[in-house]
Amino acid sequence: MIKVLLTVLLSLPLLVLAGTPEKNFSPAVNSLWIKAINYYNKEEFEKAANTIERALGIDHNNAYLWHGLAGVRFAQENWKRAAHLAKKSLTLAKKDKALQTKNRWMITQTCQKMGRKYCAPPKRTISPTSHFRDPHHLYQLAAKLLKKEKWARARLLALRSLQLAKKTKTNRLQIKNWVLITKACESLEKWGCARHARNQAQFFLQP
Repeated sequence: MIKVLLTVLLSLPLLVLAGTPEKNFSPAVNSLWIKAINYYNKEEFEKAANTIERALGIDHNNAYLWHGLAGVRFAQENWKRAAHLAKKSLTLAKKDKALQTKNRWMITQTCQKMGRKYCAPPKRTISPTSHFRDPHHLYQLAAKLLKKEKWARARLLALRSLQLAKKTKTNRLQIKNWVLITKACESLEKWGCARHARNQAQFFLQP
């Protein structure tokens, strides 16, 4: 599961945003966004850019749209324009750390393509994969998958989070992961797995 997620995150920027939640867009903007994705997948990049620009005419301050447009220019190897658009998105994405990370990564990549004299990457150049070394972020992803009834995937992510949490000796997070694994195993009707996970959770709860 981790390998699959990393592969998605390291894909071209617009494809990363293909799973952007609809809550970030109005119905009209979301309709245009879907069209832009389709154009992008067909490598009709100028049509994709024009469609996103139409969406920006409706929602000018949407950081996701600016990042998507940066992704199109990135695919066209228009590095300077992609960097400019990613910076615009970064400015607007004040509370979205995941989107900030993607924008910083794109800016870093475009700077490397153009050479340092054209633009300097932001001070915090974080790889998009950094969240997958964060046990708390992995637990949050596992919890979301559990709610979506994707039991096996949730269990795998929780196990990965657990491995990282052990290194940092974060007992509370280990308990949360074992509880989540218990629920996932019960839903999968893997009773031995559920019993083991429950015992581990109880072990950490002991005074």
